[in-house]
Amino acid sequence: MKIIVPLLWMICLIVIMVNCIVQINTLSTIGNPQDKSQSKCHAFCDHLLYNPVDKQYRYKYKRCMKRC
Repeated sequence: MKIIVPLLWMICLIVIMVNCIVQINTLSTIGNPQDKSQSKCHAFCDHLLYNPVDKQYRYKYKRCMKRC
């Protein structure tokens, strides 16, 4: 029992540190304007990908992604 409690604390601390590092990395990529415009472009292309009405959606998606 004496070994289990510190082990649980260590696991909790590692999980918290990993979460903080991931959040810092995502914030730094959001701050970059080039990445932001590129992510908007990718989101627009993803919208083209899930269009069930259009039969050429794969071709249009690939063409859109090349422009980004």
